Amino acid sequence: MSYPPLGCLPSQITLHGILQKQEGCITFMNEVASQMNVRLKLILGTLERTLPNATFAYLNSYDLLLDVVQNPTKFGKTINLVRSWFCQKVMICTRFNVL
Repeated sequence: MSYPPLGCLPSQITLHGILQKQEGCITFMNEVASQMNVRLKLILGTLERTLPNATFAYLNSYDLLLDVVQNPTKFGKTINLVRSWFCQKVMICTRFNVL
């Protein structure tokens, strides 16, 4: 499984958004997660070559979760439901969380 869009987590939006006076997902954190996913794919390729009898799978959760956050109505959700889901999963939510 890939790294998710870390910059969209309520904890990161709260911590970095207030400091940077930014609303929405924190871009640089999402870029870091995206770069880590590139490296993860390279590592999986190396493992597949090193361990030919093993099977590895890469699940791109980054793009899926980012799409849900950026286009909640596409999935029949409102931004409030998406925010609520992230808050429940992360358990760090404040009144400053903005997606």
